[in-house]
Amino acid sequence: MKKSPTKPSAKPSKVTHQKSMLSATNARREFFKLIETAQQPGQEITITVDGEPKVVMLSYEDYEGLMETLEIMSDPEAVKGIKDGLEDSKHGRMHKWEDVKKELNLP
Repeated sequence: MKKSPTKPSAKPSKVTHQKSMLSATNARREFFKLIETAQQPGQEITITVDGEPKVVMLSYEDYEGLMETLEIMSDPEAVKGIKDGLEDSKHGRMHKWEDVKKELNLP
């Protein structure tokens, strides 16, 4: 029996975060495998020395996202703008995209 194609979800898929922990000795042994694993979205590999977490490996994409988030969250004006926007949305104070495009002369 043939499967019917599934419709794409309206919501973006959520990345499941997976955490792993291993010793530096094992990390050295598995280094190239760890690079493959860590470059997958949502993967987090903690490397320990004497049982203490010392280093975390994650994809460059996840790292860039974290750095961007830190930059935004350290800007009080940006945080205020986000909070104000969420509050406006909560109370229905929004504009239609078509009206905004028209006002800004966008195609």
